[in-house]
Amino acid sequence: MNGRREDGMPRPPASSQTPIRCFEFPHMDSSAPPKVPKDTANTLKRHQACHQCRKRKMKCDAKKPCSGCIRSHTHALLHTPPGVEPPAAPECTYDRIAQLIYTSGDNVERFTTLETRIVELENLLRARDPDAQITRAVPFSTNNDQSDAPAPPVLALQSNTSADLSGDFGLTNVPESRETTSVDFSRPTASFWDIVGARRDSRSPSSSYDPRNGGPSMRNTTQPSASWPLNLPSYEMTTRLCESFFAYFMHAEYLLHGPSFIASLSYPPSHPEFPPAALLHIICAIADTYKTNTGSSVMQPHFSDEQACFAKRLIDESASISQDFVQQFRVNILLSWYYWYKAGWAEAYTRMATTLRFAVALRLNLAPPFYHLADSSTPDPIVPLAMTPYEEELKRNAFWIAYSFERQFVCDNEWAVSLDDLDILQYLPLADQSKSRGIPDMRNRQLSQAEDVLLAHPPNQIDPFILSIKSSMLLSRVKIFNTRIRAKYALQSGGFSFDPRKTPDFMALSSLVLAFTDSLPAPLNSIVVNGELDRLMTTTLMMPPVALILLHEAYAAIGKDECGSSYIILNASRSIIRMSHTITAVSRKCPRLGLFPIFSWYTAGRTLVRFLHAARKDGFAEREVVLMGEISFLYALLQRLANHTPLARSSPLLSLVSHLATELTDDTCLFFS
Repeated sequence: MNGRREDGMPRPPASSQTPIRCFEFPHMDSSAPPKVPKDTANTLKRHQACHQCRKRKMKCDAKKPCSGCIRSHTHALLHTPPGVEPPAAPECTYDRIAQLIYTSGDNVERFTTLETRIVELENLLRARDPDAQITRAVPFSTNNDQSDAPAPPVLALQSNTSADLSGDFGLTNVPESRETTSVDFSRPTASFWDIVGARRDSRSPSSSYDPRNGGPSMRNTTQPSASWPLNLPSYEMTTRLCESFFAYFMHAEYLLHGPSFIASLSYPPSHPEFPPAALLHIICAIADTYKTNTGSSVMQPHFSDEQACFAKRLIDESASISQDFVQQFRVNILLSWYYWYKAGWAEAYTRMATTLRFAVALRLNLAPPFYHLADSSTPDPIVPLAMTPYEEELKRNAFWIAYSFERQFVCDNEWAVSLDDLDILQYLPLADQSKSRGIPDMRNRQLSQAEDVLLAHPPNQIDPFILSIKSSMLLSRVKIFNTRIRAKYALQSGGFSFDPRKTPDFMALSSLVLAFTDSLPAPLNSIVVNGELDRLMTTTLMMPPVALILLHEAYAAIGKDECGSSYIILNASRSIIRMSHTITAVSRKCPRLGLFPIFSWYTAGRTLVRFLHAARKDGFAEREVVLMGEISFLYALLQRLANHTPLARSSPLLSLVSHLATELTDDTCLFFS
């Protein structure tokens, strides 16, 4: 104990302070237990947790079902009020992408999921920056000598400040070389090769394509792979026809998301995101009709009819084995339009009726809060819940498009409507500004059964598509009134000798039709919006005059000045003529307006022919000249469309005017030459 250690070195002085250890700072409490970092491997990200735990802001263990949902289900079973059926099992759902990426051990499935997610991210980039340029090497190939395994995508995002906004409804040319190119996304009809990059296929001949100036023949040397769907044209031609469909068909953007659909064609046919063959067939058929209208069809004469037959056969087969009901619903909608375009009256009506009744089975006619009360007797929905709000809106849009087509088709014939308006309790679609935010606002959305749905137009719930649906609802009310008025009042009056114009229902409906057009705010009260012809607004604004004619023409005493119905249908017919003059002054592309304007011209023409006969009978020469000029204008419109559109070619107005011209003098026949 002499102050030295055994090795002779002096001992350190005794101190009450604890010596500082290595890597320890004086301000740290060395007596506290060391902090152990959390196990980051067991920490879930937000998109890995189930939907229910996210909503309750609880931790989730990612089991199926998770422990949180099991506890919630147990609590619900113990506290269920009498008379209420408790849930049979815990409700625990996950994101599809998260499930596949983090739980699947199959590399092919994981690559497929990643590729799908890349396409979604590209679409988000395009939505945020329309001037952005994205190029990506196509990951899959349709060549027989190449594998279907996906290659790593190469993304490039550039800014384009000198965008060319002069493009119209036509398509841009595909570059001669198949190298990866950049695209101007400000042009709504950019070519598919410009969007997704270059498919390096040494066996495919390079060619340029423009539907306005013609294109390469289908009978080229390019052969599709063995897995390519039968009876479809080549991959390149199918892609270009799909581009034409989204460029010309005015309801295409409301049925399908164009960029995603075009990009999905780059997947192999066995990929789950590849479009169904039936949908591709009917899209090719419709796209070919539009190219025929512009005089640039490169297909064989009956190509569209063959593609429609293939689509019908495939959709009937898929219905029998319960495959993808939502896509079947879309195919039936497009088939209905095609048969209507071809003037196939029986085929169009039966397909439209089948489509609307199919919508009832899919529960598309009802919004979620308004399902049937008898839950115990209601079968489970055959369509799974949408993964995103945008998918849900697309399904709702599809229902309203099917409804509009059917109401416009049956408004002037004796066929009954396929689905009563009272059985429809659905929200109207979202307006454009609501879709751009990505999160639908369900608080102020209008319901189809609202009392003021036709006359109230909230600023954030109005656009041409919504107004076209409201016009179809207005036309539907006139159709249902004309169908049921005699059965309703004949039983009360004891016979058919009564004037429906004196009934309260008739007067209220007539006032509603007159007030609808006046209720539209500017600039959505004209067929010309922002200096351009709006095809949806053209259909929207032509339906109220047609509704007035259908409502009053049966009771109009032509030639009697005191008849109010005659005055109404004459003004309605001339309203259609004024809009038609605007159409011809703004654009000469009448074939792209849709099908309802053709019926509007026929309805106005047949009404004016009645007034022409009355003017000739009463000897009003000046009135006769004015009426012949108006009729000849409508006749010329239909005659021009008759060369390309079977529906216009089958219009009874053409034969009616031709018969009328033979009865008139040589001078008056000049009007119809």
